[in-house]
Amino acid sequence: MKHLKHFNEELNPQTYISAGRALKNYGKNTKGNKLVDYGYEKDHGFYNTHIQWAGQSPVYTGKITNPTCNFYYGVPQWNGPQGNVNSQLINTNLTEEQLVSEWKYGDSTLSFTLEFRFTPSEQLKSLISGNDTTYQNVNSAINHWNGFHLFTMCVDLSYWQDGLSGYNYNEDDEVEIKPGDPDYCDLTDLYQHTKSIDISLNRLMDKNIYGIFADRQSALKFKRNLPSLVNPHKEKIMDLLSIIGGGADEVEDIFEHFNKIRINALYQDENIKGANLFNTWYRSRTT
Repeated sequence: MKHLKHFNEELNPQTYISAGRALKNYGKNTKGNKLVDYGYEKDHGFYNTHIQWAGQSPVYTGKITNPTCNFYYGVPQWNGPQGNVNSQLINTNLTEEQLVSEWKYGDSTLSFTLEFRFTPSEQLKSLISGNDTTYQNVNSAINHWNGFHLFTMCVDLSYWQDGLSGYNYNEDDEVEIKPGDPDYCDLTDLYQHTKSIDISLNRLMDKNIYGIFADRQSALKFKRNLPSLVNPHKEKIMDLLSIIGGGADEVEDIFEHFNKIRINALYQDENIKGANLFNTWYRSRTT
């Protein structure tokens, strides 16, 4: 290490992380934690965040890193109360064709869901230590191999939810307009006439763990990185829109709306006491 510093060489961030973990295995937690977090900071940077376990009042404030984004067509649903131990998420494997079919028949919104997961810093882990159930639950959640759920964004692409036949219903004559009629609207017409972009924040993809950024700087950093986090899923969005006559312009419009998300909707530096703070932290609209 001294020789590397002498020649102004910079180690790969993963080298610091591996070295830190090795030190922790020898019981040198303080030095090990610092090395691991130094590697994370070099690799991904840090975000300050508040996290909470649903139904419990403790709020844990610390650093998180390594953001990832999972994509789902539509809005997954719980088959029971979200907090119920037996509830499970359903409709997480919809294809673009299935989603459009459900939207056509008024059984779903035309939307997609983005789940954002993060890796906790060693600093945050050290804050959450204890023997009671809440500590153990939070520790288990944030130490998931795939990171932990911070929040979910649902992106609605149309305000219409009553299906194609509902859109073609003539209320004055109380009849449904059929194909062949000059006033008939097909799926492409329906999308073009009703398209809108509405982005909302929630805790959809996890029963209990959720959070919000703790300061404006972290929220701004996330917003700047958001397009690059979503970009790997751009083709999936294009696949959905191509079925209903959308194109590259509509995809770019969606990404432009990510840039319009209000910073104030992404962080909370006040009112961080009480249980179930997602009611305070998450707004119905972010743009």
